[in-house]
Amino acid sequence: MGDEVLSASGDASHNLIRVKITNFGMDMDKELPSKISFLQTLNPLTKFVILIALTVVVFFARSPWILGGVLLYDVVLLGGRGIHMGRLKWLFVPFLLSVPVTLAVFVISYWIEFSNFEEGLWRGLSDSGLFLMRILVLLMANIMFVRTTDMRRLGECLNAIHVPYTIVLLITTVFRFLPLIVEEVHRIVEVQRSRGLRPINLLLPRCFLPLVIPLLLINMQRAHDMALSMEMRGRMQKTRSIPLSLRWTDWTVIALNGAIVLITLGI
Repeated sequence: MGDEVLSASGDASHNLIRVKITNFGMDMDKELPSKISFLQTLNPLTKFVILIALTVVVFFARSPWILGGVLLYDVVLLGGRGIHMGRLKWLFVPFLLSVPVTLAVFVISYWIEFSNFEEGLWRGLSDSGLFLMRILVLLMANIMFVRTTDMRRLGECLNAIHVPYTIVLLITTVFRFLPLIVEEVHRIVEVQRSRGLRPINLLLPRCFLPLVIPLLLINMQRAHDMALSMEMRGRMQKTRSIPLSLRWTDWTVIALNGAIVLITLGI
């Protein structure tokens, strides 16, 4: 399940360190920040609490002011010095492409429901705006968590608070696969472009198959290889447990996110 670092080189002009790693037998190049952000100094468990808190806000917040404030909170955290999103920034592309479609669906639905275009337009824009804000908060929270958290350290912290190992394995595996999937999508797009696929054609449903099928097959193979690796190493062998140490900054961030959740729930 681990990544093996093969080589590394620095880039002082962009504050990045370029490393070559091996994931399940596949060589990949990645750029890592050479400067440490505030989020990267936090305990992985603290960042997991941030993710859970923002997820609760997404599902329970009804006020656009709360969602707007949380979105600004996300922007401040994600825009911190030393955070390099890499190819995960391409996750914003499908979100931006979905905005006009979402607006149209909401407006038309309310127009049909109320038989009044002005009321349908107002209700559609307000509700679609809330919906898009929820998606954006959740998207940014997950990118922030994946880019700043070492999944091995997260597993060790969850073991330290006696979370069942099967749950620890599920959580770390899901978040480990996200950047790998984005990397594979980028590779597949580059291959299809070399075969004559124009990027604008990716908006057409008939062009989805050349991307979706290879991605599905690659991830099925990766999941199979991972299962075999776990069987060989002993799938129920726990990762080492370390004493959980939280600094005052961790407790402050946890308290802040707890307050955000309480405000959202109206407690």
